[in-house]
Amino acid sequence: MPVPLRYNLRSLFYRKGATFFTLIAVALTVAVLAILLAVGRGFEQSMSLSGRDDNLMVLRASASSEGESVLSREDVNTLSGLSQIARNAAGEALFAAELYAGLALERTTGGSTNVPIRGVSARSFEIRDQIKIVEGQMFRPGSREVVIGKNLKDRIQGCRLGGVVKVSNENWQVVGILDAGDTAFDTEIWGDGELLVQIFDRTFYNSFIFRAAPGTDPGLTPEKSPTKVATGLVKYISDRLGAVKILSEKTYFVDQAGFLGGTLSAAAIFLTVLMSFGALAGLFNTFLAAVSGRTREIGALLAIGYRPMHVFLGFLAEAVLLALLGGLLGILIALPFNGIKTGTTNWGTFTEQAFSFRVDQSVITSAIILALLVGLIGGVFPALRAARLKPVDTLRRG
Repeated sequence: MPVPLRYNLRSLFYRKGATFFTLIAVALTVAVLAILLAVGRGFEQSMSLSGRDDNLMVLRASASSEGESVLSREDVNTLSGLSQIARNAAGEALFAAELYAGLALERTTGGSTNVPIRGVSARSFEIRDQIKIVEGQMFRPGSREVVIGKNLKDRIQGCRLGGVVKVSNENWQVVGILDAGDTAFDTEIWGDGELLVQIFDRTFYNSFIFRAAPGTDPGLTPEKSPTKVATGLVKYISDRLGAVKILSEKTYFVDQAGFLGGTLSAAAIFLTVLMSFGALAGLFNTFLAAVSGRTREIGALLAIGYRPMHVFLGFLAEAVLLALLGGLLGILIALPFNGIKTGTTNWGTFTEQAFSFRVDQSVITSAIILALLVGLIGGVFPALRAARLKPVDTLRRG
């Protein structure tokens, strides 16, 4: 005979109280997982979507981020002569030497944070052609003007069109808002690189970025080379400037997201595991009580020809279905958080990184898997107990 699914489905609706509280326990557990994973996904996505694969960055070999890298003006002059740099329609080389630093600014909600400021040139916008000025205008070269990422708008004091931010105790006017497609650049302040180098009293830049000509081989650093010898463009530049590393702009930002993104995901899993015990306990107790209260019904099923395996699968399906319904409810609870903006400190650069919650397909899939596991683990023992009941004993007991 087939599995008694109609009986198990009717039981869920017949025992409304137990079903409701178990549903809520699973839903809250799944919602917490989805919301926490959405934070991690939002941060990772804001970083991993930043930059382009054909934009290459040159940093000092020992630097783990732009802020730790040092490139002298002589280094920049040497790099600007590379034949591997692509050119625009006018024949101009697409490269930019950039400064990267942190500004201690006040949040509009209170407290201070380090906001990244990038010293750029007009070529920086041409190299990163996905970034657009959506409000106001571009800053004028040589002027104390900046454009800000859209995620800083009204989040940081002075970060609004027409506002003023302090750069080394000097007032710089915000003349434009840039949109970088919800990437890391949306949390940065951009100003004239040459002027910022002077303002920060520096004699060096932090990074050199260029659009690579087609067919360019970035090469490998000795640490990553099978022969432990630098190859390709890395070797060519290292022979002239000393040890450097070259990586695509996209790879750089993915690497920056790695540690904190992993930490956020680990925290989500840890907290969810703790909450899952509550959901498992609720489901386990609900179905144990259901088995105890339905012994006569189970005995009748066995007496009319249902095999113990059918009873086991029916009760397990009942538990899994209840957990999945709780999981769907949990996802619905988490969905309104999608797109909500928040921020944290990027541990790679120790600067503010604003991003949006992302309840995407991977988050929803993880939530459903959690609900399925809760149903399977919480329902298997009660289902086994139901399958092991003897028809004669259950009917006599009932």
